[in-house]
Amino acid sequence: MSFTSFHLHPRIVAGVQALGYTIPTPIQLQAMPPVLQGRDVLGLAQTGTGKTAAFVLPILQRLMQGPGGRVRVLILAPTRELAEQIYTVTGALGQHTPLYQARVGSGVYAHEASGETRGAPSGPGGIPCYVATRQLVTAQASGGPRGLPEWRV
Repeated sequence: MSFTSFHLHPRIVAGVQALGYTIPTPIQLQAMPPVLQGRDVLGLAQTGTGKTAAFVLPILQRLMQGPGGRVRVLILAPTRELAEQIYTVTGALGQHTPLYQARVGSGVYAHEASGETRGAPSGPGGIPCYVATRQLVTAQASGGPRGLPEWRV
């Protein structure tokens, strides 16, 4: 089985191929079909097995299919380091798409509280995908850093 069996947008497949991914890992094979159908999944796998791609690829697919112009995805990570990893993988997998993202966080990233964007155009349209730490969302909810979108839960 290859990544083409998931029927991903050709631009997403181009990102997959650019990273050298050819055969989905077991976590990707099990998690991606229900996530692509919009179902919730809880997965457990060892480090380095492709868990990030298992949830990011369906997210990118859904972003490519839907309307733009507003935040549609908020990916929460427990640490800045994991948020950075998710941000990097998301950017790499989506490198051939018109999608863009922002990394926001606290602590080391405090100077980036308005959002460091990757691939964001200069025109209107908003940032459809934010990668953040829990601390940032908590700060935003309590009147913290300005310049971030209003999260809708």
